[in-house]
Amino acid sequence: MQSYALPNPPPVWYSGGMKKPQKHPVWLIVFGMALSTYGLYAGGRRQADTPAARVTGEIQPLDIKSNAFFWMLRPWKEGTMATIDGWGRFAELSFEKNNRIKIKPLIKFPGASLDEELITWPGANLLYAQAAGKMVFLADVGTGKRKAFAPLLSWVHYDVYPALLDPQEGLFLFVYRDMDEVSIHRTILYNYKTDTVVQEEDLDLYMEYSIGGEWLFARTILNDRETYEGRTGLKEMFLYNWKTKEIRRNKLTRTFTALNMYEVNFENEHSLSLQKRYIIGPSKQMRKTVKLSWSEDYEDVTVLPLDYLLPQGKSFSRFFLSYDGEWATTYVGSYRGLNNEALEKRVFLHMDSRYPGGISMPVYCEGYEEYDTDYGTFVKHPEYGMCYCREVEKNGKRYLRLYKMSDVLQEIEGRNENTE
Repeated sequence: MQSYALPNPPPVWYSGGMKKPQKHPVWLIVFGMALSTYGLYAGGRRQADTPAARVTGEIQPLDIKSNAFFWMLRPWKEGTMATIDGWGRFAELSFEKNNRIKIKPLIKFPGASLDEELITWPGANLLYAQAAGKMVFLADVGTGKRKAFAPLLSWVHYDVYPALLDPQEGLFLFVYRDMDEVSIHRTILYNYKTDTVVQEEDLDLYMEYSIGGEWLFARTILNDRETYEGRTGLKEMFLYNWKTKEIRRNKLTRTFTALNMYEVNFENEHSLSLQKRYIIGPSKQMRKTVKLSWSEDYEDVTVLPLDYLLPQGKSFSRFFLSYDGEWATTYVGSYRGLNNEALEKRVFLHMDSRYPGGISMPVYCEGYEEYDTDYGTFVKHPEYGMCYCREVEKNGKRYLRLYKMSDVLQEIEGRNENTE
C-alpha cells in the first residue's frame, strides 16, 4: 500500500487533555403560482469575474452542457442525483455515455417555484423541499404519496430542517424555534403516511439529528444575551430519546459542549459522518475549525484543530461530506478580487486513515468563487468514479460541473513523489 509524505498535524486535543497524535502509517409560500422565470433558479455559487491564472497543483473541473434546466443537487440512488427540473418537479439526474446527462421527473409534483432547501432520504424514497420559506412539499416516490402544507407556526417561528425518525412508520420530526425566545422550540411529530400529527409540545431543547432508533443528538440553546459557564450560543449537547424523554451524556457530548460547536450543521452530507464517526465544524472556544471524532461507545474522543492545513490568514468555510464520509469539500476564504470583493477557492480533502489525523492536505481547484449557498453533492459516476457535482451557468446555458476525486488522489500522490 502506498504511503503519503504529508506534514504532521499539531498535537491532538483529547477531552482529557493534550496528547501527541498517534502515528498513522503515513501513506417552499407559493399557491397556484406559475413557475418563476429562469433567473429565480440561477442561484448557487457564482464563478468570480476576476480571472485567475492556472496554478500548478490545482485541479480542473469537467463542465457538461445540459439540454434541460435543473436546480439544486442532492444524493439519490446509486450513480444518480435528486434535483428540481424546469417545471418545479422532483427529478432525477443521471449520467449517459459521451459525457451526457439525463433529467427525468421522479414524480409530477410539486410544480412550484422551489427556492429553498432540497432534502432527500434515498433509502426511504423521500424528498422534501420548501418555497418562499413557508410552503412545505413532501413526496414518497415509491408509493406516489405527496403532501403540501404551510404550517401556521412558520409565520411566528423559525423553522428547522426536518428529521426522519421512523421510515417504516412514516414519522417525521419538525422543530420550530420561537422568534422571541430562541431557547424554546415547538416540536411536532408528524406521520406522513397517515397525515396526522402524533404529538406537539414546547421544549427547552432542540432535537438535532437522528443517530438511529429512538436516539437523536439534541442541545439546549442560550438567548443572545445569556451566557453559561462562559459560553454563548450553546448551553449543552446530549443524546435524547424522543420516545422516553431520556437524556444521556458521554465524553463526546461533553467534549462537544466544551468546544462550543454551536454553528455545526448536523444535516446529512453536511458536516457529519455517522458511518465514519466524525464531525467537522467551528469551535467557538478554540476559534478555529476542528475535526471531532469518536469511538463506537462515544467515550474515546479526539479533537484535531485543522488550521495546520492552511496558509496563515486563511480560513475554512462549512464542510460538505460524501455519503460514505470518504470525501470532503469546502472553501478556503480570505482572498480578494480586483474590486476588493471577497473570494474563495474550493478545496477537496480525502478522509482516510492513511493520513495523519485521518485527513489529507487540501487539494485546490482552479479559479475563484464568490460566497453563496452551495447546492452540490457527491455521486459515483459510472466512468469516473466518485465525483462532486454542482450546477453552473455560463453564457445563459446550464451546465453540470463535475470534479473527479481521481484527480484529487492523483494530485496527492504527485505531491508524495515530489517529496521523495
